[in-house]
Amino acid sequence: MYLKLSQGMDSDKMRDMNKTVLKIFEYAAQKSEPDLPRMKKFLDPDGHWLLAACEKSGKLREYMEALFSEPQTQRQSVYEAFRHDMDFDKNTEEKDGFVFLEDSLDKQIKQKAKQIVLWLYENSFKKKINGERSGYKAFKKSLFFGNVKNPPDICPSCLAFQSNLSKYGEMDHFFPKKEYPALIFHPVNLTCICSVCNGSCVKGQKNPGERNRLWEIYIPYLLAAEEEVVLRIQRDNKGGKEWKGPRIMMVPDKNKKSKYTDKRIDNLDSLFNLSDRWTDEMYRFIMIELDWLKEKAEDEYEKMLRYRSDMAKEIFQNQKWNMVGAVCLSYMADSGLRLVKKYMEMWKEDEEKMKKGN
Repeated sequence: MYLKLSQGMDSDKMRDMNKTVLKIFEYAAQKSEPDLPRMKKFLDPDGHWLLAACEKSGKLREYMEALFSEPQTQRQSVYEAFRHDMDFDKNTEEKDGFVFLEDSLDKQIKQKAKQIVLWLYENSFKKKINGERSGYKAFKKSLFFGNVKNPPDICPSCLAFQSNLSKYGEMDHFFPKKEYPALIFHPVNLTCICSVCNGSCVKGQKNPGERNRLWEIYIPYLLAAEEEVVLRIQRDNKGGKEWKGPRIMMVPDKNKKSKYTDKRIDNLDSLFNLSDRWTDEMYRFIMIELDWLKEKAEDEYEKMLRYRSDMAKEIFQNQKWNMVGAVCLSYMADSGLRLVKKYMEMWKEDEEKMKKGN
């Protein structure tokens, strides 16, 4: 995420649900058949909601039986992988050398384990048939109200203004459900972002962990881009791209940069297409400002832009959805001032030609 996030008020309940899910696979690693009465004794009382879901659904029972059809050694490998990967948020430092064990599981047994957890997520958590425990809507709301330090109507990844993020935002699994079933209920893996960011044309099922180590990623709740980068408008000289104009980009803050900042920026940008989307927004914003300047005299351009830039910076402190606009105004008042004046000259020349033509 770009913005620093706090875990929601229901994060402890989600961790308890995570533990219950792990208990299923611990039971599967030790026993020879999915005997519900025995499983009930094995689970903590707080996990009995899962058994209720099991009893109500023949499909879930079918998935459990499919898991138990695999050799016990395979079921043990699933349990060990899930137990290990559920602790990923405790192992994000370079020295830990953490790798997800789910990546190395046999595809068939991983698929059987995944369909169990997915069923519980879609049919128990999202539909809230698990009694008083946290459901999807309640947890999403707890994420929303747990981040009061951020403006309530802003997407934490793209900074776009949202009329009602708590209602229209979507729950994103930062590490996708498809690849990491052990993290489906993990509170550090769940964020509320806008539908555009979560859509198939932007993040979708992209895997931030693919070819990246944990300490090379801005992981929600643990490390945010705003803690070590700033937004700047400049030419992009990386990747061999041909870009005829300036772009709005994340660049390392020289006072906060670590040796992994550049990789983290690249990872976040590729996940959410941020520089492309912000650049589109930048050009729309600049055109609006240029249109406003048409009513001003040339010797007022710099003064007015600097005034508006200072005002935008003040507003940005409390309204982070103004960040892109603040960066644009700062650029127009400083290094982009020459381009502003050139554009205004061209516009006035065109105006004069039109008057003569009439």
